[in-house]
Amino acid sequence: QAALIDQARQSYAGAPGMRAADATAGAESGAGVGVSGADVRFAVGSATDAALFAGLAGTLHYVTCFTTLHWLKDVQHAQELALVNFARALRPGGQLFLVHFLGLDDRFLKLEAEVARRFGAPGDVNFAATYTPTFYQDLDAEAKLAEFRGLFRATCLSEEEGRVAEDRFPVDLAEFSRFLCGASKFLNRIPEDRQAAFLGSWREAMLQQGMVFREENHYEFKTTALLSVLRKDGPQPPAHFYERLIAHCEGGGLRLPRLASFGLAPGAGGGARRPHAA
Repeated sequence: QAALIDQARQSYAGAPGMRAADATAGAESGAGVGVSGADVRFAVGSATDAALFAGLAGTLHYVTCFTTLHWLKDVQHAQELALVNFARALRPGGQLFLVHFLGLDDRFLKLEAEVARRFGAPGDVNFAATYTPTFYQDLDAEAKLAEFRGLFRATCLSEEEGRVAEDRFPVDLAEFSRFLCGASKFLNRIPEDRQAAFLGSWREAMLQQGMVFREENHYEFKTTALLSVLRKDGPQPPAHFYERLIAHCEGGGLRLPRLASFGLAPGAGGGARRPHAA
């Protein structure tokens, strides 16, 4: 945090019409950094902290959330709660830019069973019988997009752009073997003196079959991500609207798997009603 504050102070020092100032006290107290022509604040908090975002209600022009939602696991409804919080903090006309990591192409885990057979792994190396998906398997990306669209409607966010796209997940060269060790289901069945060769063969098979890609200083896996640009239209809903949404999150009523058709008129393919107007 101190490094970020120092970096910001140096950046503002060179900006036209702005002067640098000691930001330490401001950051500790939550006050704005003392620079002419800008109100800059630093805060540390959780995306699932309802009280934090209640204090920001209707104040933010923009919120960005890039490949973050999938890490939120402090409560079962963490992703839904975070979206409610983001929507609450936006001012009318404000925008949320969301990139949500849906999962990794897990075909390389199926390939491991074939490599393990060649190395004479004892016991059952049948993939279907031994593999529990670590990332995702047979992901229905469009269904996930529909669920998130229901959540957007529930929080009064209109979608300016929304799609599912391929992305890449990088792993440093030095960390790749450790990554494979953590994902492997068969390594402990391979004799210890052959484990390094097993990992190398697995890696080469992945490269040959296009399941992973080698770049200059890292490997890349294919991933699937949700990309959305959202806008908060209409007047700011009252505080009790968001409090009820949070209660529904906690009670299980506002959960992604149940939201694909939320807010849609019966029999309509796309026309949505505004939930808080009902």
